[in-house]
Amino acid sequence: MTRMAGERQTSGTGWDDVRLRGFADRASLEQAQTWPDGVPSRPETEEVEAASSVGRVLAAPLAVPRDHPPADRASVDGYAVRSAETVGSSAYQPVPLRLQDPTRGLAPGAAALVAAGAALPEGADAILGFDAAQAAGAVLESFPAQGSPGPRAGAALLENADPEVREGLSRLGFER
Repeated sequence: MTRMAGERQTSGTGWDDVRLRGFADRASLEQAQTWPDGVPSRPETEEVEAASSVGRVLAAPLAVPRDHPPADRASVDGYAVRSAETVGSSAYQPVPLRLQDPTRGLAPGAAALVAAGAALPEGADAILGFDAAQAAGAVLESFPAQGSPGPRAGAALLENADPEVREGLSRLGFER
């Protein structure tokens, strides 16, 4: 007997093996075609404790009153920047950015040192890793910033997602 890769071998004696004997009960074509009409399109709902909800499906979309975490956070150590300000930079033509305090909103032409998990300054949309920048006093020479690795966006995840992704997340009950 030839088997496909990954296919398990059956002994032919298991309780669920229907080979050479068929199914115990069969339905006519008419019964099979009318069966979906008898099944409720939306099952009944019930409220359960969170601990008992494992393996269940939400009855209604999940709406959240606010983003969590409340601010975008850095996913790696590095410098928070506005990615558009690093476009066109290279090892031969780095863009100079002023270093600033990360607790203030990010000023144009500035960068702020951030640790992984820290809240990003307002206006930052990318992280320059230490390998993509070199600090020289109060100035940072930067190479092009990539959107990833970058901030772990809270609300921006859904807002910037492809329509198919938003639809899929919505079906799973995640809405804003």
